[in-house]
Amino acid sequence: MALPSDISFLEGGLLFLAAITVIVYLDFEVSYAVVFPFASLLSKNLLSVFIVIYY
Repeated sequence: MALPSDISFLEGGLLFLAAITVIVYLDFEVSYAVVFPFASLLSKNLLSVFIVIYY
């Protein structure tokens, strides 16, 4: 009777780790893809760009 709960716990843990991995990966990919092209063009306004994005 412990097997189904163990399976669901493992599946939940794997889904949780997968979700965090995907979110972090996409966050880094989007940050690199968006920030670096603009950093070379708007290096002086980079801080304001971050402020606009996060606020």
